[in-house]
Amino acid sequence: MGKIPEEYLPPKEFLPDKVYTLPEIHYPQKLNLAKVLLDDNIPKYADKVAVYYKDKKLTYKELQERVNRFSNALKSLGVEKK
Repeated sequence: MGKIPEEYLPPKEFLPDKVYTLPEIHYPQKLNLAKVLLDDNIPKYADKVAVYYKDKKLTYKELQERVNRFSNALKSLGVEKK
């Protein structure tokens, strides 16, 4: 999709103001997405489907198990946190 040519836009004084109604969000310096998106949701959604791929479904618990196995495999290869 291309950009709308300037001549088709109304004058700037008629354009709406950008208003951000959400409260300001502060993220920590380091964010562990596996914890925030997966581990924190296990108590509530363990048996719910987290991933749909073609005809396969993966629950949060199954996804967590696979992520943990992958993490342990990386550790066994010598991959470390920076």
